[in-house]
Amino acid sequence: MHAFFKRYCSKSNSLMDFVTRFNRALAHLRHEELVADHGDLNEKPNVKLGMPMENQMVGMYTKKYFYKFQKELLESNSYMANVTGEDENCWIYKIQKFDANSRVRTLVHDKTSNLLKCSCRLFDFEGISCKHMLAFFRVKQIMQLPKEYIIRRWTKFSRIGSEKFKVQDGADNSLILRHTSLFQLASKLIDGAAVSEEATQLVEKSFEGLIDQIKNMNLSLVGEPSGVNNCYIDNTEKQNFVDPLHVRAKGCGKRLKSWREKIKGKSRRCSLCGKVGQHNRRKCPLLNSTSTKENQVNETFVERSTTDE
Repeated sequence: MHAFFKRYCSKSNSLMDFVTRFNRALAHLRHEELVADHGDLNEKPNVKLGMPMENQMVGMYTKKYFYKFQKELLESNSYMANVTGEDENCWIYKIQKFDANSRVRTLVHDKTSNLLKCSCRLFDFEGISCKHMLAFFRVKQIMQLPKEYIIRRWTKFSRIGSEKFKVQDGADNSLILRHTSLFQLASKLIDGAAVSEEATQLVEKSFEGLIDQIKNMNLSLVGEPSGVNNCYIDNTEKQNFVDPLHVRAKGCGKRLKSWREKIKGKSRRCSLCGKVGQHNRRKCPLLNSTSTKENQVNETFVERSTTDE
């Protein structure tokens, strides 16, 4: 999500610019989600195997995750399952390809909960049944994927209301079948009404009346939603908002200094003159003064010796 919003916002934006860009990013994200929902409800993915489990999940999963499930289901046909151990709580299976040199996976079947757990952990990480679990279902002749292995998040109807999700094949009163039938009926009605302007206005008025009636029915069944905030912000108060104070982020401190830079500003004591300063014995001014005096003495001695001669 951070990577997505970085395409629209930056730290140099003011508060009002950030709100505008953030709303634009949300609108773009919701538009892409609506396009994906439209494709999931109106486009049927290609069925390759024709297995009952594949036909079951083509109407449940979204287009993206159905192709992931289809890939795992296709690869599961090349695996075999053999029992390697059993105790009071579970059965242990060895899942391996028909090739003897392939990697072996361990599948644990709990007797009490009747749940499977594979060593590849694909179901735990992505919520999709792995090829090893699907191979076990094939060996046990389980034609339909159990509801314990269908994660609502990857289904086409994960965002529908707060009603409890039902996984019931062939149930007339299930949420999925009701939504599908209503969507198909509304799609036909919209296609027919979009031809003329009068029919469009008629459908709009009918939809507005139906929306109010359905809202009242839902409120009578569920009750008023709690925590509804009816407050609003006056336009005059919006002018009082200012940008927040700039806060330095973690990790943006000063540059780390090397040991040479650290000792450069420290004072040192000269071993020759005993003074505290920025010099050592080799650069001591006392040493320089004594050396100049010695040079002057030597020069005078040389001059006198030449005059005496």
